[in-house]
Amino acid sequence: MKQYIKNKPVKWGFKLWCRCDAATGYLFEFDLYTGKRTSGIEYGLGESVILQLTRKVEGLGCEIYMDNFFNSPLLQYKLVDQNTKACGTVRINRKYLPKSAPIDRSMKRGDIYTASFHGISYVKWMDNKAVHLLTNFLSPIEIDTVKRRKAGSADKIDVRCPRIVSH
Repeated sequence: MKQYIKNKPVKWGFKLWCRCDAATGYLFEFDLYTGKRTSGIEYGLGESVILQLTRKVEGLGCEIYMDNFFNSPLLQYKLVDQNTKACGTVRINRKYLPKSAPIDRSMKRGDIYTASFHGISYVKWMDNKAVHLLTNFLSPIEIDTVKRRKAGSADKIDVRCPRIVSH
C-alpha cells in the first residue's frame, strides 16, 4: 500500500522498516507498513516499529542505532528492560526530555550539554545546528574531535565532539 510521505522528494511510496547489520548491511528482518495498527497503542509508530523488529534479539545485549523518527526516552527505558543497547538522534519535542538544555543561540560550535536520568543519557551538541541524541549505553562525557570546515573558507578546523556522535 503506497503511503504519502511529506518530507521526501518522491511523495508517494512504500514504508519498509528494516533490521540490518551495520557492518555488513545484511538484512535480518523487515516489515512493510500497511497502515495504522490498533494494538500496542502505548507507544508511537516509530517506537512500536523498533520493539517489533527487536523481538528476536531481546535479551541478547545487541546494539541498535536509529534516527529521530524512532527514538524517544520511553523507548530507551523499554530497551534497557530488554537488555538491548540503543543510541540515536532524537526529536526535541519528545516527552520526558530535559527542559534545562540551553537554547541554541547561547551555544557555540563544539559546545556540549549532557543530562542523565535513570540510565538514559541525553546529549545536545552544537555543530552548524544542534544535534540531539539519546543513548542507554554510551558515555555522554567522553570527548573526541572532528574536522569541520571553517565558515567562509576551505580550511578545516578541529571541533570538540561527544564520542556518541563519532562512534
